[in-house]
Amino acid sequence: MPADVAPERGSKDFQQEKKGFLARFKSRITDEKESALENMAILLQSGMGIRSALRSLNQNTKKDAVREQIEGIASDVGDGKPLWKSFDRNNFVPPYIISLIRIGEESGNLGEKLEDAVETLKKEKKHRSQLRSAMFYPSFILIMAFIVSIGLTWFVLPRLGQVFDSLDAELPFITRWLLAVGEIMSAYGIYIVPSIIVALLVIGYFLFFFGPTRGIGQWILFHLPIVHRLIMYTEVSRFAFNLSMLLSSGIPINQSIQTLEEVQEYYMYQRFIRKLGANVSEGYSFQYTFEENASNIKGMFPYTVQELVAAGESSGQLPKVLDEIGKRYEEKTDDIASNMGKLIEPFLLIVVWVIVVFLALAILLPIYNLVGDFSV
Repeated sequence: MPADVAPERGSKDFQQEKKGFLARFKSRITDEKESALENMAILLQSGMGIRSALRSLNQNTKKDAVREQIEGIASDVGDGKPLWKSFDRNNFVPPYIISLIRIGEESGNLGEKLEDAVETLKKEKKHRSQLRSAMFYPSFILIMAFIVSIGLTWFVLPRLGQVFDSLDAELPFITRWLLAVGEIMSAYGIYIVPSIIVALLVIGYFLFFFGPTRGIGQWILFHLPIVHRLIMYTEVSRFAFNLSMLLSSGIPINQSIQTLEEVQEYYMYQRFIRKLGANVSEGYSFQYTFEENASNIKGMFPYTVQELVAAGESSGQLPKVLDEIGKRYEEKTDDIASNMGKLIEPFLLIVVWVIVVFLALAILLPIYNLVGDFSV
């Protein structure tokens, strides 16, 4: 088996092109791509040839963009190119799946490796779905709180201010400040609200989607209570499962680590994996890298995981140990994701309580003072 099993790359320009937004968009695994890979695995394992399997996939694909990619793959295969190179050229799947396909094609176990790839993609999709679902509830509550606050300051407070003015009451500072905000919103709300929404969207884009600054958003998420644990469990599970799969497929450890670095989304883990790959290529162990970067990976890899990886490496059972770690932390991910709403609820209640108390004091204090004046 060849030592270098990474997907071959073309020119430097082609590498830069693949890193662009369009290439990343094309290589995203949609449900239809996942279904296509799964069907292709079944067809190949049943004895059908690659070209016939691709023709069958093309006929049963509904989305034009995916069909166009499959047609490009079929054309490349028809020209004599290997399947893995055709997949890579058409940006059909991420790099670590390309490595699996190449191993399967060169070892004669393409159908089996495609099946492994599909299973891995399902785990990836599950992890992303869990993170999105876990963040939906707190996001929804905060958005509703924002909408209610805007509604109060824009429509209710100006009218309340008129009532207080008619009574010629002396208002506490908190009420005067809130009424001033209400007056500003009443006069300029039609400009302020869209500006706030646009600003939040722009900030969100730069924090979580724009490449050069996305690390800031990742750092923020990674340091949020509870969310940090969900991200850590998810990334440990992904790291363990993917590395175990690559090593079990016969891909050399140096190349497996390099492949993991290419597909890693969180910059903290990507930076560590890059350092791990450099150390391993120089002959150092996983344990040495963990110890060398102990301060940097605090909160990224639990100490138990580090010990298990070191034990698996020294015993020659690293793929098996990594697979067990992946299973264990997948269960932890499931548990925390299913209970995310309950865990975050106290923090949300505190936020809502602060808003309610602030509004209540601003409105009730002057009313209480008025009642006191009348009683006197």
